[in-house]
Amino acid sequence: VLSTREVVLSRSTEVSSSRHQTIRSAKSVYNLLTLVLSTLRQYQLLSTIYERAMKFVNQDEYLWQQFALSLVCRGKWLRAARVLEQCIAAERKDLNHPGGELEAVSANTVMHHMQAAVLHMEHLGQNDAGS
Repeated sequence: VLSTREVVLSRSTEVSSSRHQTIRSAKSVYNLLTLVLSTLRQYQLLSTIYERAMKFVNQDEYLWQQFALSLVCRGKWLRAARVLEQCIAAERKDLNHPGGELEAVSANTVMHHMQAAVLHMEHLGQNDAGS
């Protein structure tokens, strides 16, 4: 949103390439914001920014993961675990899509399961609920 004046938020198929370019530009801005705000330990502001981003790009796994990590830094363990569970559920849907990259998805799935398990065991005290 901040990186270009010609933001495309429409979800129609005819502007899909423009929308993907807008999302890539927005991710670059979010990455820079993450670097700056995490250096300043402004995790509440960072998680608020990612939460607002979910309204526009709610299918992007990377932004969901960043949102979960910002919640972990903020100390919101339960919400971070729920967000990671959403990432895992979204990856399961991607596995059912034809032509999906199985290796990349399974590596991300393993990482999300491990992060969720650590949250459940270390911070929520739910040793049997670890994904």
